[in-house]
Amino acid sequence: MHRTSFDKRLTQTLTFMVFLALMVGTFALAVNWFLSNAQRSLIQSNLPILDAANTIDLAANTISERALNLVGASTYAELRRDERDLNAAMQNVHSGLATLPAELSGSGSGLRAEQISELVRRLVRDRRSFLDVRDERARDVRTIQRTGRRLNEVVAAELELARLRLTSEIVGLYSNPAPDIRDGLDRLADQHFFTFERLTEMIRTVDAIRLEIQRMPGLSTSDEITAFRARFAEALRTVESRQAFLPTAKAQLETRDLVEQIKSVLAPTGLLSKQAHLITLTRQSTKDNAALASHVTDLSDYVLDTRNKVQKANVTSLAQADRRSKQLFAALLLIVVLASVASMLSWVQVRRQILKRLGDVSRRIISVAQGDHGEPVTITGHDEIGQLEKALNVLRRRAKEAEQLRGHLEEQVIARTGDVVAQMKASDEARETAERASASKTEFLARMSHEIRTPLAGVIGMLDLLRLEVDGAAARARVETALCSARELLEITNDVLDYASSDNPVNRGNPVHFRLRDLVGQLGHQFLPLATLQGLNAGVDLAEPAPEVLFGDVVKIRQIVGNLTSNAVKYTKAGQVNLTVDCAIEPDTGRPVVSFSVSDTGIGMTQEAVAHAFDAYSRTDQVRRSGIEGTGLGLAISKNLTQALGGSLHVESAPGVGSTFILTVPLEFGEAQQIDADEAQAEAIAAVQSVLVVDDHITNRMVARGYLQRLGCTVEEAVDGQSAMAALATRPFDLALIDLDLPDITGKELSRQIAEVSATIELVLLTAHHIDDTDTNRRSYGVSRILSKPLSPRDLTDILQPAQRGPVTDGAPSELQSMLQQDLQDLGPDITASVVDEFLFGLEDAVQAIHAADPDQRARQAHRLKGAASNFRLTALCDLLARIEKAGAADVAGMLEKLDSAARSAQDQLIHAAQALELPIAFGSTKQ
Repeated sequence: MHRTSFDKRLTQTLTFMVFLALMVGTFALAVNWFLSNAQRSLIQSNLPILDAANTIDLAANTISERALNLVGASTYAELRRDERDLNAAMQNVHSGLATLPAELSGSGSGLRAEQISELVRRLVRDRRSFLDVRDERARDVRTIQRTGRRLNEVVAAELELARLRLTSEIVGLYSNPAPDIRDGLDRLADQHFFTFERLTEMIRTVDAIRLEIQRMPGLSTSDEITAFRARFAEALRTVESRQAFLPTAKAQLETRDLVEQIKSVLAPTGLLSKQAHLITLTRQSTKDNAALASHVTDLSDYVLDTRNKVQKANVTSLAQADRRSKQLFAALLLIVVLASVASMLSWVQVRRQILKRLGDVSRRIISVAQGDHGEPVTITGHDEIGQLEKALNVLRRRAKEAEQLRGHLEEQVIARTGDVVAQMKASDEARETAERASASKTEFLARMSHEIRTPLAGVIGMLDLLRLEVDGAAARARVETALCSARELLEITNDVLDYASSDNPVNRGNPVHFRLRDLVGQLGHQFLPLATLQGLNAGVDLAEPAPEVLFGDVVKIRQIVGNLTSNAVKYTKAGQVNLTVDCAIEPDTGRPVVSFSVSDTGIGMTQEAVAHAFDAYSRTDQVRRSGIEGTGLGLAISKNLTQALGGSLHVESAPGVGSTFILTVPLEFGEAQQIDADEAQAEAIAAVQSVLVVDDHITNRMVARGYLQRLGCTVEEAVDGQSAMAALATRPFDLALIDLDLPDITGKELSRQIAEVSATIELVLLTAHHIDDTDTNRRSYGVSRILSKPLSPRDLTDILQPAQRGPVTDGAPSELQSMLQQDLQDLGPDITASVVDEFLFGLEDAVQAIHAADPDQRARQAHRLKGAASNFRLTALCDLLARIEKAGAADVAGMLEKLDSAARSAQDQLIHAAQALELPIAFGSTKQ
């Protein structure tokens, strides 16, 4: 009997199962297509209508609000703003109506929109006319007021003249009495007293006219306008009737002209007519605004009705689609059940005919692979499985032969492995030699930087103190000379070490968003005091217009321009030094290009010197003879930095005339919000975060607590690993700041233990060691970030809400005060003062603890004090403590001798900086 082959049976079974899968999948796709098509049709037909209705509704609300603002607009700027918003809202109304279907929009909505547009145009026109007439009225009021004041002055002068004449007449009657005094008295009463009374009435009437003019802008009704016109005309008639009583003809003539000018108030185009026009415009605007509100309300009602109709239609469509989907899913479920039953029957058949035989073959293959060769496999058929059984017999035989050869191969492999291991050891030794050479170079530069800079800084500080203590002009002059020499030597040393500390003197770029005006101001603050101290005229000029915000490597730009301005002041004995900043747009790319031009009236350079100006250690003979100190590295470093920026740096100079260095840098336009967001991050940004600070030094904990609380966090402190785990057992934390060196456990081990008990807390490692914050180191210590002490608000802000921050510079004496100023802004005066006091009061005890500790505890105590001192950028003390921490018992004696003086120097620097900022520290106020 012919047996069906294995591949044919398997093909038939798989074909049947594929057919079932295709049938079920096709029906499922049809169901999905129907539902998707129904949903898409519903969205495409109704969503634009709803969007249009929402657009019209929002635009209607905007029209109501802006129309009310427009009626009360008091300036042209407010009028233009409201007109712009109203026009934009009307465009949204028209576009929304155009989107609605004809059966929903209707003719009434379009007519209503046109009416609203007409009312908006009329409101804008009337309000513009109101503002124009109001300004004209204000000018006319000022003109009439000036005329009224002049009229008052003329009448007052004439009244004084009439009073003098009256007094003179009375004096004459009594000085030269006539036989019949009655005639003189009659003339005095009929002429002089009468004239004086008429002029008195006239000046009162002029005052009344001026008062009426002041009150006129407050008129708000037609009746008030009519009453004002009558009162004003009557007053003018009174003034005109009294003009003849003025003593002098000149006054009568001038009064007549002034009264004619005041009469212009009642003219058809005069001040009173303008006030009436303003009242009319106000009434019309109120009426139009009421009509506009009515139309807008009707339009909103229409939009609401339209939205309700669409939503009702949506509900009906969704109900129909739901019924159909239920029917289709029931059919699909029936098909899936039938297909599953058929597949199960096929699977039983396949298992009986194929899988059992394959299982036997697989178990025998495993036995052969494990070394159990056994007897040959029985052939159960002539199909593909039978061929597999034959192949397994061949494999069994060859495996037996291979086992015999394996012994010989192992011996050869062992011999070859010995050769490879020897080669690897040689390669490792060569690599270690190279690494030791590189480490020696790095250690040498670091030691040079520390061993030269640190003593020089100490010498400068001591000389500066000594200068204030010595008596006598000669001694003080010698100290001044030594101080100047030490400062110049420190400057030369910094140039040499900075240039030699890397094979590539140019650091990698760090572009940031910055304000050009702030950068120019900072550059001016850097060199203007130096120029003024040297008796030079100095200036900074930023050409306008200039971009407000740019994007580029501002650190390199500041370093280059700082070198240029420093050189300009150094090489200029008299005259002036100017910094000019200009900006242009590159035509090809549209990018801003900023140029910094530093010009001076110094000694200048020859063309040969200009050609070598940017060579390292290049200085002209004239400069050397003039006694100007320096190494010639500043321009070489500036040239390298310029190349890194992709800019250009060139010089124009002539001997005796001066020099002009021009730095041109291509930049990008920046974004002000990047700077605003960056600045805003000193505010509370993490009010819901709870933080655990683990550090054995109280100063470090106080600094961290102050920063975190300013950022809106709740803080709990722990002095060691045991107290940290106890705190975690009582409450959950979002973030843990862990010191690397704790008294009872390492920070690495504590991070592992915390991660085991809490999977949600973020772990950050704090260290005074130089450990880079790389992915490799983070994984090694089991933390998400590694922060070097001292902490700063920027570091914590980057963790709580990541942002781009600039690097924190090393602490020089001037930077110590800058650091305290930053803490003062971040923590406030009270917390900053308490942190400084805590460090100062504990400094002496910490130093004595280092002296009294054994070698193991000495390293831990030194590391602890170093971490606290690094919070204040006390570089010299931190460097000495780092060497004590790493030194052996034989080398530490000399370092301990320097520790007391270094601590006192650090203490004086910190007290001086705190007092300069007027911090209310207790230690400084009681220190003798």
